[in-house]
Amino acid sequence: MKRILSVILCVVFVLSFAACKKDENGRSEHSLLGDYERSDSVPEFDFTSGEVEVTEEYMTWAEGVASFSFSLLSEVAGDENVVISPLSVANVMAVLANGAEGTTLKELRQTLAGVDLDLINASLYYLNSRLSAFNTDSAYFKTADSLWFDDSFDVKASFLQAVANFYDAEVMRVAMADRAVVDKMNEWISDNTDGEITDAVGDIDPSSLAVAVNAVIMNDEWVTAYTEAQMSEGVFHGKEGDKTASYMTSKEHYISTAYAKGFVKGFKNLPLKFAAIMPTDDMSAEEFAEKLTVARWQALLDSQQATSFCVAKLPEFDMYTKSNLTDTLKALGIEKAFDADKADFSNLSNTGEPYISKVTQDAFIKVGPLGAKAGSATVALVAPGAAKPGEVEIPQLTFDKPFVFVIYDNESGVPVFMGIVNNTGK
Repeated sequence: MKRILSVILCVVFVLSFAACKKDENGRSEHSLLGDYERSDSVPEFDFTSGEVEVTEEYMTWAEGVASFSFSLLSEVAGDENVVISPLSVANVMAVLANGAEGTTLKELRQTLAGVDLDLINASLYYLNSRLSAFNTDSAYFKTADSLWFDDSFDVKASFLQAVANFYDAEVMRVAMADRAVVDKMNEWISDNTDGEITDAVGDIDPSSLAVAVNAVIMNDEWVTAYTEAQMSEGVFHGKEGDKTASYMTSKEHYISTAYAKGFVKGFKNLPLKFAAIMPTDDMSAEEFAEKLTVARWQALLDSQQATSFCVAKLPEFDMYTKSNLTDTLKALGIEKAFDADKADFSNLSNTGEPYISKVTQDAFIKVGPLGAKAGSATVALVAPGAAKPGEVEIPQLTFDKPFVFVIYDNESGVPVFMGIVNNTGK
């Protein structure tokens, strides 16, 4: 019988390596990566020098993971507000892919980006490194991975080396049947999400073999913050009816295609941008999300011109969503990994025949006058104004109905956080 391997993905901002220690019951908890260091073949990047250039292979991966991101949003779109971190999902599933073999590995590779595992590992390592290279005390992008293995689970050295090379993870040996372990996981998640996510890990089956955690969080100010004079009240026509919302008005870079229009706003420190997009009048935000492809996304980004602006009126919004991604990932093509009889994680361990039984994600986002903050925790269980005269009139956009938002890497266009605002205001 297959046993449970639990996997937790979380958006977190701190990574630390735990030294060998004893808990209050005298049990040993120690890092399994104590004897593993990043291989010399894995490069270090100096992004502040401006001399790092992306490869054609990396951009192929970027297109693949962007396609995965849009498919993910399409699957979770509905009448409720939703925010997800496709990058967090990609990170944790890629970690597990290093333990997969055969058709299980093939499905994971094809769904995540459509490229080989070596390129997935190297590309995630590059992007995670780049996004965190410009951190300050108050503005940061941080990602972390942790793996919690039961005492009975034999982990292969090749898997641990891959984790050390590309994911810099904290890998712990614990007594998985002890309820206190769940509390420690949640405490780790809370500590690493500024206390925003506190209960991502629920009850774990006593026969679980492992829990894997990915953490991502971003926090930054706008390049140009909204002033009090740019704030006003208005009505948001949401799925739950009309509500009074606080709107922020500014002149921003305009993007548009035949099927959508919106704007792009930059952050002060991080190499990320925020895009808000309204579909055409005859299409709902949910329908737009279902039809959003890499080609359509790129067309929107390519439509931005240095001299093309709009007056955008965006509501403040603050949301927290819990998503069960199990059926979503199956629908996207990851089937064998969730099948107790067919999953092949033989590159992870010789212990039992683990399979993924559940994947969930907690995520939040706060968008206001000063900037934006977003984070996510994903849990996977593997089982056993008017123009002046003479001026060109610029578009006026009021986001007073459901719309799509994306926080994305400004180099590759890869979505880091994305979602749909269906309701906001009071």
